[in-house]
Amino acid sequence: MQATLDDIASRRISQLPGSVIVAMEIDRTGKIMQWEIEGGRHPPWLEFEIRQLMQQSDPLPPFPASIRAQRSGFEIPVNFAASGMLNGF
Repeated sequence: MQATLDDIASRRISQLPGSVIVAMEIDRTGKIMQWEIEGGRHPPWLEFEIRQLMQQSDPLPPFPASIRAQRSGFEIPVNFAASGMLNGF
């Protein structure tokens, strides 16, 4: 099976360290209501890893009583390095 140009490009990009911004909305109980990686297209492995991170992080701690909002949005930087993931390329 021959790799597509997108697959090759994704694998080359995935060998580089970097960071992305994840925008999320959480409710006052700490449940992650929605999230997205900002900045356009990303390699499939990165989207998979961010999805895993969001699932493992949910729920976040609840809002303190001093915050009266029912929901709030955040943008968080996520740093990554993909060492050793792509043997053979």
